[in-house]
Amino acid sequence: MTYYFPAIIRKTDQGYQVRYVDLEDCYGEGASREEALDDARDAGVNYLLTELETDMDLPTRTLLMDVETGEGEEKTDLALVMPRDEQYDSFG
Repeated sequence: MTYYFPAIIRKTDQGYQVRYVDLEDCYGEGASREEALDDARDAGVNYLLTELETDMDLPTRTLLMDVETGEGEEKTDLALVMPRDEQYDSFG
């Protein structure tokens, strides 16, 4: 299953940071934009897995058009591809 959540990308002194709008305290960082996006995707998947494992509801997704950005920030929707459930691994 794939979930989409909006995130804000900004350049920092150390590289880039990607912060999710709807996933509290969830973000990724990296020396390059692509590294930060990859780190954010991993962090987002782990965040959702933790929520699902603890029987918590997933956060409501903010629409990208409703996300406000500051100077030097960019917004994007990130696709969070969840790992396959182990019970289906035998089906290839």
